[in-house]
Amino acid sequence: MEQPQIKILLTGATGYLGGSVLTSLLQSENPAIKNVKISAIVRSAVQAELLAVLNIRPILISGFEDTEALANAASENDVVINCASGFETGAAESLIIGLGKRKKLTGQDVFMIHTSGTSSISDRPISKQYIEDRSFNDATDNIFEYLVERQRLEVYDQRTTDLAVAQRAKETSVKTYTIMAPPIYGSGTGQFNKLSTQIPMLAKVAIEARRSLYIGDGMGVKDYVHVIDLGNFYELLLGKVLEKRDVVPHGERGIFFASTGTFRWKDIAKDIARVGYGLGKLDSPEPKSITIDEAIAAGIAPTKQRAELIFASNSRGRASVAKSLGWLPKMTEVNWQNNIKDDFVAVLHGLGRK
Repeated sequence: MEQPQIKILLTGATGYLGGSVLTSLLQSENPAIKNVKISAIVRSAVQAELLAVLNIRPILISGFEDTEALANAASENDVVINCASGFETGAAESLIIGLGKRKKLTGQDVFMIHTSGTSSISDRPISKQYIEDRSFNDATDNIFEYLVERQRLEVYDQRTTDLAVAQRAKETSVKTYTIMAPPIYGSGTGQFNKLSTQIPMLAKVAIEARRSLYIGDGMGVKDYVHVIDLGNFYELLLGKVLEKRDVVPHGERGIFFASTGTFRWKDIAKDIARVGYGLGKLDSPEPKSITIDEAIAAGIAPTKQRAELIFASNSRGRASVAKSLGWLPKMTEVNWQNNIKDDFVAVLHGLGRK
């Protein structure tokens, strides 16, 4: 008996990560993925037309605050890959609610791969509100319990979403998998946004100030991952999920890292200073330390909390589960180093954003 075609809904398909994930899915050689039908949430007719050319079914909505439309879209699919902002708690919950309706209707398992970030486990080394120097392991540490404890001490919007995803999954019997991505680098492979967030933001601020900047002592250590390697992990994880072998933990235990290397914030600032000064766009080859308040004034982040967690903190997570599933990242530290100049030049010339 022929199996029904699997239907997948992708959010964030017009963004940096979501567009790259879509490319990975379209190029997949996995038989379980090659025959799926993909729909994508879009917010403009132009985006819809471009994706339709790729045989993607566009679903036009007004925005991620339209939770009813999101739930309805999810209810028509077997899998949701949520690559939209991890700060949109209501949107994530609505997608799971929609999948729950699908499960009741079909009696079949439904799944959501949700995107979060390692700022959810990051510390506060500048303000000294919370210090964390350990490296987490997603195969042996209970990341969910750590998130609960951190949230008890300090509410953080993205962490709110992480916990809501696990709770809604339990209520609806939807199997969820959260990829907690570190800072992502590299040129996106999607149709729209080609630039990541953190390094381009620091490059933009440096160009405007004519000086590379970092917050506090800049000694916070973070992981990184290339967008192509990360997109390949989504494709690998989806394949394992569709094979339905139950080899992948889900729900509270289904929180995974995707790291391939580490950096310090001050080192990035030094690299940006070197590149910018060499191009004649910065006044000094040395970076400058600034306060969190100065970072907000410079436009690095909208709040003190986000400035510290996203641009000054420590967070390290070993991607043991991904590696055990067969994830083989291809990009190296050389790619990471070369990307600093690539991002600086792209920001300088206004490239990579649509």
